[in-house]
Amino acid sequence: MNIWENTVLTDQGKALQAKLLQGQTLKITRVTTGSKKVPIVDLRQQTDVTEGGYDITLQPSRTEGEKTILPVLLENTGLKESYDLWQVGFFAEDPDEGEILFCISQASQAKHIPSEAESPGYSVTWDFYFNPSNTVPFEVVLNSSGLVNIEAYQEHTNAISEVNKKVDSLNSALNNIVTSPVIGEVTNYTTSEKEYINIAWSSYHFLLITWGSYGNVYQTILIPSTYIDSTNSGKRIIVGNDELQIYKKSENSLSARATTASQINRAIIYGIMPK
Repeated sequence: MNIWENTVLTDQGKALQAKLLQGQTLKITRVTTGSKKVPIVDLRQQTDVTEGGYDITLQPSRTEGEKTILPVLLENTGLKESYDLWQVGFFAEDPDEGEILFCISQASQAKHIPSEAESPGYSVTWDFYFNPSNTVPFEVVLNSSGLVNIEAYQEHTNAISEVNKKVDSLNSALNNIVTSPVIGEVTNYTTSEKEYINIAWSSYHFLLITWGSYGNVYQTILIPSTYIDSTNSGKRIIVGNDELQIYKKSENSLSARATTASQINRAIIYGIMPK
């Protein structure tokens, strides 16, 4: 979809074009965005873009047949507040008037530009097509500090994409932790070994064990489930200063025993990251 369907040569631009027919060069000096829209019939009379916009980066022009393509790059580096972009204005050098608004494009719908804090690394490019005549050479004044070549831009874009994937993966993992189900409780334990069935501990990569009483949590343990993937007596989870020992009974049950009698505490077991 071409959002820049309303593009016009301003009255100042039309006057400059008449001067250029005498053999002078069209020199594009900068591109600026505007954050407000105006009635389409008023675009030609504008001498500046609407308020609230920012300068964006001109990229090296290229030719395609008889047309000159002028790419522009918008980045949100240093942008404190987001805004809705409505206009893009191209400024040119007039030999008599100085810098003037040569042509302007107004979007059919606003383009939301997020702040740097809202979306770090955000950028977008557009190609604008000019059709200069043989008698009007075309020149673009470039700011080298803002230039990127296509390889560097693609590398930058890929890096941002990779970061976003890692963030999504981290969010998913954190969501799994936040929504981790309770897979079992160890309560009423005694000094004799007791089996707690229907605890699918082996179905998760990690176990989160909270220990306490009356709604209080005295200790929290996060441990890989593979730690107790053996009935070896040395593979026990020691809870509450050795008050409680938890270890494997089967793939879907755990054994537990207390080291001292008459305990009122309990252990709640959560499964984290299903296998």
